[in-house]
Amino acid sequence: MYNSNMSKLGHATTVALAIILIQVDICNFLRPCCDCKCKGNSCRRLIGIKMKLLNNVLLKRTSTYLVGVAGCVFFFERGFDMITDVVFESHNKGKLWKDIKHKYEQ
Repeated sequence: MYNSNMSKLGHATTVALAIILIQVDICNFLRPCCDCKCKGNSCRRLIGIKMKLLNNVLLKRTSTYLVGVAGCVFFFERGFDMITDVVFESHNKGKLWKDIKHKYEQ
C-alpha cells in the first residue's frame, strides 16, 4: 500500500539516502578487524581482496553500478514506505477509518 502522505521526502532524497547507505555499507564491508594480532598485514590483504571483488562485480562498468544503485534504491524505498506506514498507523491507532468504520456501517 503506497501512502502519498508519507512520500513527501521525494525520490531525489530517497536516492541520496540510499547512496549514503551504500557508501556506509561499503565502508563497514572494507573495515579491517581491530582485534587481530596480524599488525594489519593480512587485514590489508583482505581489504585488497574485497576491493578487487567489489570492483570486478559491481564497480567496473557504469551499467552494473547503476543497476546496483537502482536495486538498492528500489528496496530501500519499499522498506522505508513499509516502516513509515507501520509507524503512522501505530501512532494514529483509533483515529483511522479502518479502526472506526464499524461505528458508521449499518
